[in-house]
Amino acid sequence: FAGLIDLSTPEYTYDFLLNVTRLRPYYLNLNRNDPEYFASFFLRTDLSGSRLDDLNGDLQLVNSFFRRTGAQVQMYDILASITNGPDTSALSLRSEIIDADLSGRYRLSQLPAMFQYIVNEHIGLFGSPEYIPLEDEQYQIDLQLKDASPLLEFFYPQFSIAKNSSLSGSGEISDNGML
Repeated sequence: FAGLIDLSTPEYTYDFLLNVTRLRPYYLNLNRNDPEYFASFFLRTDLSGSRLDDLNGDLQLVNSFFRRTGAQVQMYDILASITNGPDTSALSLRSEIIDADLSGRYRLSQLPAMFQYIVNEHIGLFGSPEYIPLEDEQYQIDLQLKDASPLLEFFYPQFSIAKNSSLSGSGEISDNGML
């Protein structure tokens, strides 16, 4: 670890480099399924904000390597840029696997539940998550999947997505459902 985490001001600052050479989730009681599972990565942050929903800045994951019994995957460079304002938010993700842009009015802390809700509304893939949208929540998404197969084979082997798939859309979510 090298850098700064400053929690002394109203807007916290996270400006650091983290080199994780061998994270073993099994021995940390994070994942008790596979004692051979490990991860290594280099994380660079330049973020500010007092809560997850207020974060602004960049997060970069460099040379990530994940291994478990019978499988491994390596990703070289993933850059996430986050912008949160009072009325709009934007998230940009760039890597050799995916390019994605999400903008609109949403809470960063609720993105996993929001995505499950959206997918469930369209194709019923997941169970209904506990999700309460913001008033006038809206989103615009543009997603380009270059080649997600190595990542999917490691983390979600039951799924497959064709190379060079894309998804674009927009919508609004209210207490009455999706519009």
